[in-house]
Amino acid sequence: MIHAARLSTALVATAFLSVGTTAMADGGPCDSVPVVRTTRAGVDFVRTPDSCFASLPGWPYAPEYVEIDGLRQAYVDEGPADGPVVLLLHGQPSWSYLYRRMIPVLADAGYRVIAIDHLGMGRSDKPIDIASYSYLGHNDRLERFIEALEIPDAAKNQLLRLTPAKYIGNADKQAKKV
Repeated sequence: MIHAARLSTALVATAFLSVGTTAMADGGPCDSVPVVRTTRAGVDFVRTPDSCFASLPGWPYAPEYVEIDGLRQAYVDEGPADGPVVLLLHGQPSWSYLYRRMIPVLADAGYRVIAIDHLGMGRSDKPIDIASYSYLGHNDRLERFIEALEIPDAAKNQLLRLTPAKYIGNADKQAKKV
């Protein structure tokens, strides 16, 4: 098991180095050796320090975090707090930086813009075990993220109705119901 953990750590470190973003102790330089942390539930993960995001062009946004199962889920929240909510969701292997040009346009138009970094991407924590990145797991965390946001219940309910994609992950169970 120890060898598997070291291999997983090496693979994660290699993956981060290949895209120019390594995950180190908070505040460390971006080219440091990754530091593996563990949640109370025993999930090993790495965290990209804020210094890796300090000089990104077109990215003046302060990060906010929601903790889900001991892992930090990062997001930015821009625009008027009482504005209609727009939730920006990136794909893989991107993060909310993808929306750097859209965020100010939407916020200036009066929308509250929330751009999430899915687990394993951007400023969010990065579990080492590939099983942490299942389709249903991402969907579950998205729903829990929406629930944790300080937004009006009507907006929460609208956003939660837009996440029925979990049924695709349970297609065989759903087919039996039909």
